[in-house]
Amino acid sequence: MIKVALCYLGLFYQFNANAWFILPYIGFVVILPFITLLTAKIKSKPFQLLLDLFLVIVPLTISMISFRLVGEIGYIYNTLMYTVLFILPFFYTGSMFAKYDVFAHIRCFKTSILNLLLGLLLLVVSFFLRKFWDCWVYGMNATDLIIAPILITSILFIFKGIKFVWISKIFIHLGKMSSNIWLIHYVFCQGSLLLLATYCKYAVLAFAVVMLLCAVSSYVIDFTYERIRRKVKFL
Repeated sequence: MIKVALCYLGLFYQFNANAWFILPYIGFVVILPFITLLTAKIKSKPFQLLLDLFLVIVPLTISMISFRLVGEIGYIYNTLMYTVLFILPFFYTGSMFAKYDVFAHIRCFKTSILNLLLGLLLLVVSFFLRKFWDCWVYGMNATDLIIAPILITSILFIFKGIKFVWISKIFIHLGKMSSNIWLIHYVFCQGSLLLLATYCKYAVLAFAVVMLLCAVSSYVIDFTYERIRRKVKFL
């Protein structure tokens, strides 16, 4: 009964392995805003940047070393190491990129073909690193922290090279749906609808189908949430 209660609270997911993200997500929602507010109060920009980097590198390093030396020895220990010290730095890195508007400071070439070639090269590099370079900790690849910015930068250069406005709009919409997509993608990647997503047998098409299904689901979620919010507002 205790384990069942913990499942409903998002503190235990043995009965549903796909619900592993609930506890890290709760930690993200509760802890990360406080960290962001505290660092924002520091007036010195260089010191603020150093503190932000410290809050990413140090917890990540502690959890990785601890995992290699000790492993998983208990529920509370594992929760602390995994949720707070290992997962939160991933979220905080994304917050830092938004805070310092990192991608807006990347200077692209004036020639479209050079942007396209560099973008494609970085895209290949990101896939190469993801395939051949890994560091698995608590069931996650820690190198994603490095690979993800490379992938995003490659897409940025590709956009500058192709200049299709409608593609940019699609990615902007997907970006707005990203939280919903992250929360529900496992239903199509691992859950009961896996056969639907992989019916075409080709990885690229399967990815496109999953993104389409996630986007439609996200729209339904946001539509439903907005209707409920309006009803509650007028109660």
